[in-house]
Amino acid sequence: PIGLIIAPLIGALMASTLGWRFNFYLLGCLEAFLLIAIYFYLPETLETRGKFSFSTSYNDFRKSLKNKNFLQPILLLALVNASYMIFITHASFLYIKDLGTNEMEFACHQGAIILVYCLGLLVYSKLTHYYSLKFLLDSSMVIYFFYGILTLLFVLHFIVPTPIKLTLWLFVSSFASGPI
Repeated sequence: PIGLIIAPLIGALMASTLGWRFNFYLLGCLEAFLLIAIYFYLPETLETRGKFSFSTSYNDFRKSLKNKNFLQPILLLALVNASYMIFITHASFLYIKDLGTNEMEFACHQGAIILVYCLGLLVYSKLTHYYSLKFLLDSSMVIYFFYGILTLLFVLHFIVPTPIKLTLWLFVSSFASGPI
């Protein structure tokens, strides 16, 4: 979690001093190094490999799609992660271009949002001692649902956004997505 919190700050610092492309060069080199390390040092866990069969893979995939216990959590994760990725791709434009923050201020806002997400994880991990995971997931989705409706109906249309107001509003989403 600490890496998630400081990554926006480091990325903004590198982008402002070395240019935005440097982040991608650095990540590309890191990915190449990790790919090589995984290839040479991560042991194979599958003792015997069978011959690949497209029809077996297709049938296994069809079985997975028919299993509600598998499909519902996967769709839930996909929707929550899709909304988060949409926010990530547009956040810098929203904060920097529309709300007038600089790169470091934007990074601080992102770091604060991620910090609240980590606090949500901590709180939800403590709540698992008292409540079932299903109850926590359901509660989180109810919060997330009403948060989304309120965002669409109220916040985006009636409140003039400022960086602080937007970050505080996003704290709710970050905290609610803790168990997801």
